[in-house]
Amino acid sequence: MWDISIKYVASPSIALSRIKEYDGEKVTYWYREHPTDKKVWVTVSAFEFIRRMIQHIMSKQFRMIRHSGLYARNKVGKARKILTSFFENIKEMTREFEQMAKRVASLKWRERIKKSFGKDPLICPKCGDEMILYKIWHPRHGVIYSYLDHLLEDELIKDEKEQEKTAAIGQLSFSF
Repeated sequence: MWDISIKYVASPSIALSRIKEYDGEKVTYWYREHPTDKKVWVTVSAFEFIRRMIQHIMSKQFRMIRHSGLYARNKVGKARKILTSFFENIKEMTREFEQMAKRVASLKWRERIKKSFGKDPLICPKCGDEMILYKIWHPRHGVIYSYLDHLLEDELIKDEKEQEKTAAIGQLSFSF
């Protein structure tokens, strides 16, 4: 079995650059204090220094767990497969939702109501004639749609187009 852990084979518990002096009896080294983030210099006996370093060596047959949960080596592959299939399903659902939104958005409000409820909202249930939508009013938002405003907007757009045409004709220059 293992006598000691191989934790510090690749990197020691303290870097040699942090040990500034060793005279055979005393060791001077520094560490960074966490609360203040300041460099603290310490001078201790060689035995005390060894005692402080030995505490980082794991006991016999001690196994250190570096990664657990989804990061564990034996779980990474399984987790990756699960997450990949999960995100592929989300992508597929997103594509289906976008296609459905395009189909719904391509229909006008009247067509959507016909498709949903099987009745034309602008056909009078008593006489069967087509009605004109005059106004839509909401308690919180007020007037949402007004037939008269719609007619005025259409006329303004027509007037603007006619003015653009006459301005374009007036700017033409003829040369013979």
